Amino acid sequence: MARNVKFWISQRLCWEWKEPRRGSVSVIVDYRINILDSIMDMMEKYGRNLEENVEERAQQLLEEKRKTDRLLYRLLPA
Repeated sequence: MARNVKFWISQRLCWEWKEPRRGSVSVIVDYRINILDSIMDMMEKYGRNLEENVEERAQQLLEEKRKTDRLLYRLLPA
């Protein structure tokens, strides 16, 4: 959240009428790079979390399938 506030402040400074108060282009570019890095980090974490969830659910599905198969073998004649 602090990054967003700093970025917002730097954007507001770009609109200042007095030149000495304006932000430099390098500062704005640095903030954009930091924001993109943050977004990429969040997407990588989300991807890893999603992979873990899929693996866990696949294991649960296989266990339930085994239970169902055992139950069917007990109920149906051989």
